[in-house]
Amino acid sequence: MGYRHLSIGEREVILKMQACRDSLRTIGAALGRDPGTISREVRRNMCNTGEYWPHPAQAASERRRAESKEPYRLEAEGRIRGHVRHQLKRYWSPEQISGRLRKDPGRVVSFGTIYSWVYRDWANGGTLWRYLRRRHRRCRGIGARSVGGRYPVVG
Repeated sequence: MGYRHLSIGEREVILKMQACRDSLRTIGAALGRDPGTISREVRRNMCNTGEYWPHPAQAASERRRAESKEPYRLEAEGRIRGHVRHQLKRYWSPEQISGRLRKDPGRVVSFGTIYSWVYRDWANGGTLWRYLRRRHRRCRGIGARSVGGRYPVVG
């Protein structure tokens, strides 16, 4: 089972159970969480008065999560983005653009990054996808071929 972040509902349960003077172990058992998770949550998000409030804790959690992610390479560097956009409009493939950029050591961008950027642009209503030569959809995963395709399932 993977890691799940606490939801606002779980944070409100923590507040209510703390008000009833329940222990961290009891709160953890009620939420199906480890007591250490509850302890860390309360300690990390305690306000100046020593109280725990769920809504500021949720906002702080979302802020920390957003700050931890690095910006996409092409969205962070305008010079490279402009070059890639210019070459796409000249109907260069992302593979060609990436190969040409590799010759300049400070401007290395993979073709996968370019495709991802074009698809994010498309999802936001952009038109860069029109400059892709084949205008193909995203690649299917490796496992997608074995289900219902012409390749037999072995095993």
